[in-house]
Amino acid sequence: MVVKISYETEQLIEELYATQAFSTREIAKKANVVPSTVYGRTKLRERINPETGKPFKSQNEYQHYLATSRRINPETGNLFDSKSQYQDFRVRQMTNPLTRELFKSQKEYRDCLAIQRINPETGNPFESSGQLKDYLTRQRINPETGNPFKSPKEYQDFRVRKRINPETGNPFKSPKEYQYFRVRQMINPLTGKPFGSQNEYQRYRAEERQKRPKNQGLSDFIKTRLRELGKNKSWLAIQTGLTYRTVSLYVNGTSIPKDNLLERLFSSLDVPYKTLDDLLA
Repeated sequence: MVVKISYETEQLIEELYATQAFSTREIAKKANVVPSTVYGRTKLRERINPETGKPFKSQNEYQHYLATSRRINPETGNLFDSKSQYQDFRVRQMTNPLTRELFKSQKEYRDCLAIQRINPETGNPFESSGQLKDYLTRQRINPETGNPFKSPKEYQDFRVRKRINPETGNPFKSPKEYQYFRVRQMINPLTGKPFGSQNEYQRYRAEERQKRPKNQGLSDFIKTRLRELGKNKSWLAIQTGLTYRTVSLYVNGTSIPKDNLLERLFSSLDVPYKTLDDLLA
């Protein structure tokens, strides 16, 4: 999991590393971070990405490369299609100490960590990882205004605008421009060429998700159950209170609903299941 640090700390690390007078551990001590954080922002960026022939730009890019070119997904027998898919798999091998069951998703894992921390503003545990993220963001000072960041979105926007777009030599104007640039640095395994657009990348990701056993299992089950009931997707959307587009994602196997929505889906289809594990057992 990538550790987020302040803009000032990142600048300090880069300045200390540039002097070539300190080791990774010494820089970490001076910047008050762990050595792996220093490595990810210095030496790692000197390593060459075999897919692009250029240095890795970040720990995120390096981890994505490892996940998609080195590691086999035991659930599919194929390489992981992204760092996120690899992390999701890893998390689902871990036991939730609160339920004594395996985590079902990264969000459940992050929420579990969050609710074990106390919110200084309320004196109570954080209710979710989103609430914790919002709180931590508001503890950071925006150098442009001298005031705390108001939201994670404002912080991310600031971070992006501090990065230089190698194609223009100017800072990125927005998160959208940065995401578009990042996508075009990634190789489409189906064509062997860089993704041409965000849409092409999203289509590829959707097709890969459809191949997962859980996605296929849920898709086949919904289609079969709708035929048995003599109903269609429009009916299911009304029954569940979801949009037609959302239901279509589930039916096509492009997406899997969260637990609370999954229960609502099964209830509408008049089956006793509550989780995907119940369905696929």
